[in-house]
Amino acid sequence: LPIKPLESFTVKPDSNITYEASIFTNKPGILKLGITSTSFNVSDITVYRFKLLTALQQIVGWTYFLAWTLSFYPQIILNCRRKSVEGLSFDFIVYNVIGFLCYSIFNIGLYFIPLIQEEYFNIYPLGVIPVQLNDLFFSVHALVITLVVVVQCFLYERGTQKVSMLCKLITILMLIFIAFSGMLATFNCITWLSAFYLFSYVKLIVTLIKYVPQAILNCRRRSCVGWSLGNVILDFVGGIFSILQMFIIAYNCGKKSFLHLKCLYFSVCYEDI
Repeated sequence: LPIKPLESFTVKPDSNITYEASIFTNKPGILKLGITSTSFNVSDITVYRFKLLTALQQIVGWTYFLAWTLSFYPQIILNCRRKSVEGLSFDFIVYNVIGFLCYSIFNIGLYFIPLIQEEYFNIYPLGVIPVQLNDLFFSVHALVITLVVVVQCFLYERGTQKVSMLCKLITILMLIFIAFSGMLATFNCITWLSAFYLFSYVKLIVTLIKYVPQAILNCRRRSCVGWSLGNVILDFVGGIFSILQMFIIAYNCGKKSFLHLKCLYFSVCYEDI
């Protein structure tokens, strides 16, 4: 049993007596508690190891959210001041749009759509939805701000820079993969949860490759002019705190998200480079 058995008790309808019962679980996670009364009531209960860690989890989560949220603005400000996007890899921007689009879809699905949540709990009945509110805000905000940078690329001086053929090919393959995954879910070949996880894998792939074009461009130009170092520093800090939050959630709630952890690990490694 997920919880230790409770003693039976009865509360009469007109009684003012309250009954308190302490529930002790065998492991952290989420469970459905059925209470038999004049009407059947079911409550979702999230079980944590330590209450203090739940507060720390929220603090760490909003810290990385703030760091990552602010990390997009130094590049935008730099572009505005220079009236130029020279030195900023267009391939990096394209990959970011695809990555944050998939990340936003994944977060919106698991946070808002009951069908996706139901499929998740069918697989992990004692699990916790791995998407926090700050994850949702970050992904949507990141997508919007990245689109602002795209607009800057059209408005400001860009020299001879353009999107490479390799980037175009990879982007087309990713879009085909996304469309194919959606079709499989539409025709019930896979669950929508599986399709959304496939979308998240696109984000993982993007994280693995998106910094490469910018690193190559910096090497060729022997300069980082046009590439905001403030973005790098804040992105690195956000990655560290996000990894810390993942470990706290994994320990305190008994839920591990290795995909998210791998994505963060590679992101932090690229920031070091």
